[in-house]
Amino acid sequence: MINPLFNFLSSMKFAAILLFAFAFAIGYATFIENDFGTRAAKALIFNAWWLEVILILLCLSLILNMIKNNMFCWNKITILTYHLAFIVILIGAGTTRYFGTEGMMHIREGKMENKFVSDDLYLQIKVDDKALQYEYDKRLFLSPISNNNFTLPIDFLENDISIKYADFIPNVKDSLMDDADGGKAIMHLVVPGNNGMQSVFLLDGEQKIIANNTFTLNNPQEKAINLFYNDSLMLVANFDIESMSMLDRSTATLSKNKRNNLTTKKLYSAENLQFVVKEIHAKAKIVSTSKFLKMENGAEDALIVSVNCNGISKQIELIGGSGYVSPKNKFALGGLNFTLSYGAKYLQTPFYVKLKDFQLERYAGSMSPSSFASEISVIDGDKEIDYKIFMNNVLNYKGYRLFQSSYDKDEKGTILSVNHDWWGTLLTYVGYGLLFLGIVLTFFSYNTRFRILSMKLKLMKQKTFLLLLVFGFSFSSSIAMELEANVDSLLQANLIDATH
Repeated sequence: MINPLFNFLSSMKFAAILLFAFAFAIGYATFIENDFGTRAAKALIFNAWWLEVILILLCLSLILNMIKNNMFCWNKITILTYHLAFIVILIGAGTTRYFGTEGMMHIREGKMENKFVSDDLYLQIKVDDKALQYEYDKRLFLSPISNNNFTLPIDFLENDISIKYADFIPNVKDSLMDDADGGKAIMHLVVPGNNGMQSVFLLDGEQKIIANNTFTLNNPQEKAINLFYNDSLMLVANFDIESMSMLDRSTATLSKNKRNNLTTKKLYSAENLQFVVKEIHAKAKIVSTSKFLKMENGAEDALIVSVNCNGISKQIELIGGSGYVSPKNKFALGGLNFTLSYGAKYLQTPFYVKLKDFQLERYAGSMSPSSFASEISVIDGDKEIDYKIFMNNVLNYKGYRLFQSSYDKDEKGTILSVNHDWWGTLLTYVGYGLLFLGIVLTFFSYNTRFRILSMKLKLMKQKTFLLLLVFGFSFSSSIAMELEANVDSLLQANLIDATH
């Protein structure tokens, strides 16, 4: 039983099946990435357990093939080098997969930083009873087309706690559901944003900061713009607000510290404030929906989890995404305090990076950047090292590699890509070195297939040359004999008898 299994695992047929499966998987991943984004391709293909199994089996097949064909001898050094190269490259890839970290570090001019935002996304969990605390970060690879199910049991002071996956919504946006069971009053405001006018929803009893001003609905607060809704809509603020009708452009003033009627189709404005009441929903709910399925960096996604604690359940919506650290969601359940968040998290470097100056050059007569660079200082205790980071000029320090990635719009800050994967990078480069050595040995070793074919080709050329030489001599001899015969016949025909 063992011998047939060994022969199969070490066979070329098994290796060819694995290589075909691997090639098909990564080829299919390119289509997924195009349609659903890079993170979807990671979740479904690149970080899938079965792809890891394929690569582990391929590595095992190479090792068994080396043993089966007794490659540990001098006359097989070339093929051994190739096998070792691929094995080392696969081990380097595994090291990067499990121990490497990546992220982005943002630094403003004159400031220093030792934190960067992780590239991977996590479900961060904290549970406490005001005396003891439990913390756990679960790395997640979620997408709208993969199986995202998970259940996390939490062992904390003999409490029965679990967190279970409920739903995942990419590129989330808020949508209103009217006449919903358990619904309440929701006001739909329109305010100026970075990309034009944007919608904001204010829920009954909620307090929210909108355009740097605090708004409330049926929850009055001091120094806030307090809105009230029962059968009609009222406003109370501690400053005057001007109104303008969108129908006839008539204006009016809403007096401060008094109840004023509020209506739709009017623009309300004060210093650094503009808003429009689009509509009021008497019994509605805000539900999260997806704008589109393709996942993009910087877009907000929603992870919905069900938290169970000592027989009590609660569904929590966590907003997060790639490229930024999400706000914490705090709540109490079953006599314990929970803090949950989904998204990137901060990682630390063992040194500080200070941005001394950011430099941007543009093409002549154009606003398009031709190059940009960061003049930085690495501060490690009492040691300070100056360095300039730009395209193809990478900072290597203590196993960390810092690349120039992007910059702030006002050109006063830089965004550096951070990579910490010293062992994975080293092993991968060693594998590439062995691969190059194998190529070199292929040309110079006498025992390689390339060398044997080269010698056969050389021998064939020699045989062809000898054959042509023999044929040439034969052809020359036949021509000489024919010429001699022709000369004899001519002499015979023109011979004159001596009697004449």
